[in-house]
Amino acid sequence: MNKLHDKLEHLEKLILRISITEENKDQLLTVEEASKLLNLSIATIYSKICKKEIPFNKKGKRVYFYRQELMEWIKSGRVKTYTEIKNDIEKRSKL
Repeated sequence: MNKLHDKLEHLEKLILRISITEENKDQLLTVEEASKLLNLSIATIYSKICKKEIPFNKKGKRVYFYRQELMEWIKSGRVKTYTEIKNDIEKRSKL
């Protein structure tokens, strides 16, 4: 009975985590919130907006960001480790 209870509790936690992730996906952020999320100054955020270096949305004079788009933008700048590069080369040489 305890195992069943533990499994049910685990499933509830997973469902909660999934629903929170889905909510964050479409979460709209202001410049200030984006600044905190990215740990960049507000001036840097505006500079990146002007250079179109960061994904943003504009409605009137207001600028907004989708949290998910910012997270994807950060991930797109990931630098591979030496081991990952080495593994890629080995995989290509086998083809």
